[in-house]
Amino acid sequence: MTLPAVEIPSPNDLISSAEHWGWLQKHQLRVQRCTSCGTTRNPPAEVCHACYSIDVEWIELPAAGRVFSWTRVWHAASDVLAGHTPYLVVWVEIDHPDRPRFLGNVVGDPMQAVAIDDPVVGVFDDRPGGTLLNWVRTVSEP
Repeated sequence: MTLPAVEIPSPNDLISSAEHWGWLQKHQLRVQRCTSCGTTRNPPAEVCHACYSIDVEWIELPAAGRVFSWTRVWHAASDVLAGHTPYLVVWVEIDHPDRPRFLGNVVGDPMQAVAIDDPVVGVFDDRPGGTLLNWVRTVSEP
């Protein structure tokens, strides 16, 4: 199932948010890493929450992970999604030592079985105004 053309959130005034959306448009999943202490941060921020440094680099992550949490949405979160329920939303923990997490929709049947720890792979969903990161389960149905 493909959800309707949901409007891409506008990057706020922070440079870090605009860079996040820019990397997604290039089909790359990246997070900030503080060059002073090595702490990764997601969502992006202007200042490191561990050491308060403003020195940062963007590191690429694999667009793969495991379902940390999920929900089947029966009541649309916005007017544009009205009539497109149910849909599945997952919080995915990425296969990386710092285990950053990302939200996204599960592609496919909205009634498919989903379980904590299911493996998923990210798919970049290009839309007018930007790119969203959605997920596909990579386990077989029983």
